[in-house]
Amino acid sequence: MKPYRGFKHTIEISAETIQRLLHEYLEQLTDEGFKVLVVLMGHYGKAHVDAVTQVCEEFSKSHPEVTVLAFPEYLVAVDDGVRGDHAGAYETALMMHYYPETVDLSRLPTGRALTVDEDGIGGDDPREKATTQYGRWLAERIVQRLVERVKEALQRIKA
Repeated sequence: MKPYRGFKHTIEISAETIQRLLHEYLEQLTDEGFKVLVVLMGHYGKAHVDAVTQVCEEFSKSHPEVTVLAFPEYLVAVDDGVRGDHAGAYETALMMHYYPETVDLSRLPTGRALTVDEDGIGGDDPREKATTQYGRWLAERIVQRLVERVKEALQRIKA
């Protein structure tokens, strides 16, 4: 985001660094005997997703004995109406579930809509929709769907 939107207080890591680290992780996990590797992206800017997806696709071609599942975490629950955001109701609800002490919605401005440019928040308004209960449901749904995908991949390996 820093070079694209000029956001201060942002650390930008090059695509090449991300790709090299990911490739090394995949190699080492494969060396340890894992047959299904899950790369769950919690950051889903297009450049990031493209960099990660490229490595996973190349790795899958060179290691046909391994299944690599790579996608942003919210995609497994899209059919439940889940959409990823940027510090909006979705991400805030997850934080309220996992780390409630880090969320203080009262610090958000009142009397106006929240924006990415002014507040770093995009998506549904967390002041209106983010709850601990929603966060728990999201976490459980995402894990449930991931388990289903891993089981399907393991079945294909056995077939």
